[in-house]
Amino acid sequence: MAAVQHAPLLPTRALPNYTQVPESKFDLEWADLVTLDLSKFDQPGGKQALAQQLKDAVHNIGFFYIKNL
Repeated sequence: MAAVQHAPLLPTRALPNYTQVPESKFDLEWADLVTLDLSKFDQPGGKQALAQQLKDAVHNIGFFYIKNL
């Protein structure tokens, strides 16, 4: 049986930590983002409300923001 040959390992670098940029405090007409608050997920009716918000964001706005992962 022939020995299995493995490709040589490439050197790796640690990725820097990602820091989330805070939401803008400015009232910008063009930045109409839906915020999906996932803390509502386990509340009564929360899944349905989040699903409706997500559907509206995807179909009508095109973008959304998620908080409380």
